[in-house]
Order: sequence, then structure tokens, then C-alpha cells
Amino acid sequence: MKKVALIMLAVVSMALVSCGGSEKKGSIKPVSEKITGPLGAYFEVVSKDYMPTDRGNVSIELRRVQAGFPEPWNSSMKVGYTDGCFEPLFTAEFQDENGNTLSKDKTDIVWDEDELVSLAALQVNESCTIGFSINDEKARQVKLSSTFEVHEDIRPAYSKEVDNTAKYVVINATDLRLRYGPSLDSETFKKSDGKKNEHPEKGEKFLYLEEENDFYKIDYYGEELWVSKQYTYIDGERDFNTSFDNLDINFSDSGSADWDKILDEYEQFVNKYYNYAEKVSKGNASAMTDALSMAEKAQSLAEKLERADDDLSTAQANRLLRIENKMAEAAVKMAGAASKVEDMMNDLENKDVEDLLNNMPEIPGF
Repeated sequence: MKKVALIMLAVVSMALVSCGGSEKKGSIKPVSEKITGPLGAYFEVVSKDYMPTDRGNVSIELRRVQAGFPEPWNSSMKVGYTDGCFEPLFTAEFQDENGNTLSKDKTDIVWDEDELVSLAALQVNESCTIGFSINDEKARQVKLSSTFEVHEDIRPAYSKEVDNTAKYVVINATDLRLRYGPSLDSETFKKSDGKKNEHPEKGEKFLYLEEENDFYKIDYYGEELWVSKQYTYIDGERDFNTSFDNLDINFSDSGSADWDKILDEYEQFVNKYYNYAEKVSKGNASAMTDALSMAEKAQSLAEKLERADDDLSTAQANRLLRIENKMAEAAVKMAGAASKVEDMMNDLENKDVEDLLNNMPEIPGF
């Protein structure tokens, strides 16, 4: 697992260019227990003094006062940004002692997923904390507002039973277009509004029907559609030993049970890092305050990957490859953001960060 560990450590080194900044001092009080917006009827701010950390973060405690969420939410929905999920988001407005707005920070459905899932699971009178970043040490008050969005599942109701003897096509790319015919000239499959393309999720698999030229025909929730072979593969037929020849991985029929837990943790980290890389690539300086916590998580995860049993099942190896692909995409985003990172570095007080950037290890394969 040396290659995985090197990638994780390279990510840590790149993330650490954002370390530094000034120390935040002084407690912060809520302007009101009331949260404005659609979630104000369901949650309130616990009124007490909140002390920011040295990293410029503060955890605000929210208490549930009413069960459920606004319509059209229903209890079968999960927190998320895809079809059939919902987003309960909060914005913290930090003010000085006179009530002047200094900065704002908003929760993110990917980056703050764990906290938002915990919040959604609260019973009445239970509470949890949501973390926010502060960009001004003069902040003495905080005011919370909310937004709420439901992503209704617009796909046709369809249930396919898994047939262990059947072949399945696995999606191995994001935003992959589905087509009505086995050609790049064929019309793309669109959502019911006719305006946006319908994309399968990376890692999803669909029943194989047939193939022609460079396309597979699949059963996509009851629709017979075509998808490019270039960004897909038949489940169980991929030559993983070629893809993982530098990882010293052994393949077994059952794999190691510990690998399932490690892959869950690894995938969660990569999803958050991917979102972090997008923020940095757009010059979002508020993302920089998350670098240290990410570095700690990456270090812990790298150690687990090094200690893990080398035996993986084919399914586990397939999943690891998908995660590695997404990590590579995030690394490309960070590489493309080099100039923005340099600009943000110039605003930091810790000049030693520049030495870290110049001496960071190269990412294998790039």
C-alpha cells in the first residue's frame, strides 16, 4: 500500500500550504436563539458563550425544537445533494460588538455531511454542534440563517432484482452521458424537464443487455440506453492486477473484512478533499481554515492503509480503484489551483509555509 500512503502524504503536504493565519480570541454570543429561514421552526441556537479555536473555527450548538423538516421532505429521504435527498444548510453571520457584519460562513452538503446527518437525526430537545470558520478576530456575535432544498427523485419508479448469473456494466466516470444509440452522434438521454442530461453515479452498475462497436447497452431504471465502453467496464471482468501492479495487493475470493471499514473511511475523506480542492481552485480562502483538520485525518488514514491486510476481494479492489481515480481528479484540481494557492500564501503571516510548498513530494503518476 505504499503508493496509497504516498498519495495521502502528498495531499497533506499540499493542504498544509494553507496553514497559518492569526489567532482568534474573544468569546462569541448568539444575537438570538432564533434561526431565520425555513429551518427556524425546527431548530434553535443554544444561547451561551462560544470560544473560537486557535485555527479560527467555532462550533455552534443547535437544538431541535420540532420533529421533521419542511415539505416536500419525507422520512425516507437522506441528507445529500443527489435525487431523493435533501439539504438542510446554515449560514453564520459574524458581527462585531456593535452588530456590524464582519464575515459569513455557510455549511456545505459535502464538506459538512457528517454534522448535517447528525443534525437530521436529532430528536426533539436533543442538540449537536455545527462548525463554522471565522475570518475576523473582532467577531463577538453570531446570527444564524438557514436554507432548505429537496432534490426529488425524478427517475421512473423501477426495481431490478440482482441476478448473480447476469452481467452488469459498472460506471467508471462522473457526468457520463447516456445515449439512445451506440454512437456519439446519437441523442443524449435527458431528465424529464428536457433541459439537463441525466448522468449515472460513478460506481453504479446496470444490467448488461448487449454491445455494439464501442458501446454497451444497459437497463437504466427501465430505459434501454447505450453507454461508452471507454468509461465503463463489465463487473468482475476487469484486470485489476494491471491497475494495481504497484500496490503489492493480493487478490482473494472474500478479501479482508477490515478493508470494508477502511474503504468507507477512505472514500469519505476523498469526497471531502475533492470538495476542498474545488473550493481552493476557485480561490475560496475560507476553505484554507480546514487544512489542518484534513491533514490530521489524512495522516491517520495513511497509517491505517499501511497497516491493513493486503488481501482484497475483486469487489474491494474495484472500489479502491474508483476511490483512487477520484483522488487523482482532486490532485489535478489542486495542481491547477497553484497560482491561487500562491496568492493566498502571500496573505499568510507564517512565511515558513513557502518552504513547505517548495519541498513537498511529487504525487505519483503526475
